[in-house]
Amino acid sequence: MGNGVELSTSTFAKSPSTPADLALVFTGQGAQWPGMALELTLSNRVFAQSIRHMDKVLSLLPDGPSWTLMDELHKPKESSRLHEACISQPLCTAVQIALVDTLRATASIKPFAVIGHSSGEMAAAYACGKLTSNEAIAAAYYRGVVSSEVTKSGAMAAVLGMGRIDVTPFLRPGVGIACENSPSSVTISGDTHLVEAVLTQNWAAKPEALARLLKVDTAYHSHDMQEVGDRYLTLTSPHIDASKSTATSSPAMFSSVTGILLPTGWVADAHYWRSNLESPVLFNAPVTELIEAHKTHSSNHLVFLEVGPHSALAGPLRQILAQSSMNLSYASCLVRAKNATESFLAALGQLWQLGMEIDFNLLTNPEQTVNVVADMPSYPWHHDHSLLFSSRISDEWRYRRFPKHEILGTRVPESSLNEPVFRNMLSLDHVPWISDHNIKGDVIFPCAGYIGMAGEAARQLSTESFAGYSMRNIVIDMAMVLSANKATEVITSLRKEKLTDSLDSPWWDFTVTSFNGSTWMKHCSGQVKALEDKAQALKRPLRELPRDVNSGRWYQALRNVGANYGPCFQGLSDVTCSPTENVSAGTATHTIQNDSHYAIHPTKVDFFLQLFSVAAMKGISHKLNIMNVPTFIEALGLYDCDSEDCFWEGETGLDSEEGMALSLKGVKLGPLENDVAEEDIDPYAGARIFWQADINFLKISDLIEPHSQQETFSLTRDLTLSYIKEALRRLEGVQPVLPDVRDVNSNGIDLGLFGPLDVAMRVVLQHIGPIFRGETEPLEVLLPNGP
Repeated sequence: MGNGVELSTSTFAKSPSTPADLALVFTGQGAQWPGMALELTLSNRVFAQSIRHMDKVLSLLPDGPSWTLMDELHKPKESSRLHEACISQPLCTAVQIALVDTLRATASIKPFAVIGHSSGEMAAAYACGKLTSNEAIAAAYYRGVVSSEVTKSGAMAAVLGMGRIDVTPFLRPGVGIACENSPSSVTISGDTHLVEAVLTQNWAAKPEALARLLKVDTAYHSHDMQEVGDRYLTLTSPHIDASKSTATSSPAMFSSVTGILLPTGWVADAHYWRSNLESPVLFNAPVTELIEAHKTHSSNHLVFLEVGPHSALAGPLRQILAQSSMNLSYASCLVRAKNATESFLAALGQLWQLGMEIDFNLLTNPEQTVNVVADMPSYPWHHDHSLLFSSRISDEWRYRRFPKHEILGTRVPESSLNEPVFRNMLSLDHVPWISDHNIKGDVIFPCAGYIGMAGEAARQLSTESFAGYSMRNIVIDMAMVLSANKATEVITSLRKEKLTDSLDSPWWDFTVTSFNGSTWMKHCSGQVKALEDKAQALKRPLRELPRDVNSGRWYQALRNVGANYGPCFQGLSDVTCSPTENVSAGTATHTIQNDSHYAIHPTKVDFFLQLFSVAAMKGISHKLNIMNVPTFIEALGLYDCDSEDCFWEGETGLDSEEGMALSLKGVKLGPLENDVAEEDIDPYAGARIFWQADINFLKISDLIEPHSQQETFSLTRDLTLSYIKEALRRLEGVQPVLPDVRDVNSNGIDLGLFGPLDVAMRVVLQHIGPIFRGETEPLEVLLPNGP
């Protein structure tokens, strides 16, 4: 904690092999945000004094502002006026000048070159001595004044993925390139409808390019700014002394107006700032020239520090440096929406890590008020009797033999050597390769990890030379599911196996458990002991196996059954197998670099275990229909393998250039909990069984069941036929009006079932005449009370 600011953990960095040269890059207008640099005005005396000084300069101008820089920096988002050009322009420049003053006074920063983007050149000119702070803030203030006086409405658009040459064919009169930010990023400016037309044409021709309108209503760096050029020149000239000279040791300035290094005798007069207002921003060219000039004149490491409200130029700088085949060393004084004091101190820390000379005495004691007392009398030390007391636990912790292991952790000092306990807070942030062991959407701690933990514990407990370790009766009880959001507490406990009441075995019984927030879960147990002898050569050489297995296709088959392995667990290549035996072989190259010791890295051991599935399926990927994981290993021998390239055979073991590296015996594989192969799924699980007599024991008569109402059907048929004949007799001479009525031949009547109820047919027969003449509806007859 510093000044109420909680600082994040610093990242470790190697000391640079060469010193660093610093180039200051000044952000242009547009990166401002409410609350920028607020914390620095409260915590840094130099920064606050610089802002107050510029407020005084502005107040003395004949047409100075009615507001103050300090007040605007302290305004919240709701009342901030940073969106107004007349305020944002001087405020951005003031923050940059105050940052330069703070870098000089509190860290003794001395850049070798400066470069500014657009209006950022004003603060850059101050940093290299071409302008005073009074001149720079006056020029920035009047730039904001005249920018707000532009009467013509315009627009600007950022185009990413296209450079100047790519964009030029799409331009038209009234639209030009306002900023050439990098080889693949430009900003166009001009009349609103013309800019929109260019974007539409650009999207149609280059859909892969990203183009968007900026939230401005003025076409900066275009012909529209010439409207206020004369007035800007008139307002600025009285406040800039063009006759002053600068020191020869001042930093060089690379201009984004001319695109080149400015000569030593260059004068930052009002005419230059008018050109800066009206001309396009050529940022790509001067940065490229700066890099080439540094390559020619210095062998030091080049570091860019962005001075402004936000790291807006980080992307363009990366794109320019990528074209120059240089690695980017970059830091930013401020970052949007982050505490300004924290960002500034973090930037100084980055510069120091990159090899910059930082005067931390100035930073921590800027007023030189803290002094060391150097004339105190000497103390009569007595060394014959030590008064320092240190407990055993403290000594074991401070003088421990082994550093923390990434998966085993460290030995708990309170545990004894007879029953040692290792504790670790296992976090995927510290062991990222485990994240690639993804099973059915969960990150599962691999079986090979338990083997590595037990083996490392045996190494640390060994008192003799260590050549490897042997394990037996390994039981994997329950999967350890790891979370990306929190660390998991893991305990590995060991105790000597007893041969008799007074004699111990060289074997250690081990157990790996974890705490899930409410209870302890046992994941793995077994026995382990350290080996002193080097591995022996394989009893038989690896043989050629006839079937080649495509490793990419095999990993896809594993994904289909739930093994969504990442790159760290997809290291098998040159996989072969036997089409008739359960034998497979493969090659892997160890690529994971870490500081923890492993006889063989767990990813390599996992590659070997993966070959069991290849051997079981004889290399036919579509036969793999279930995810099997190790549940028991009868015996395991693992030897320290220094060779990067190892050869694997799924039947016996792993071989390296030095001989046997890993051997397994009695491996049992089983499916994950609730995991069932497709071929084992019961397709009739939703059916019910009904017991009936066997058809072979039935008579034919039992198979044919007559209808229970057969006699009724016969009578109904005869009755219906009678009614039909009577109806035809009554209808002789009647002309039907219903459209669906056809002539019926009494000699060809189709005998069928027209209704089971005699009453219905009788009613219809009684009204057959009116129905056919259209005088009565059939439903009225059948339903006299209505439907």
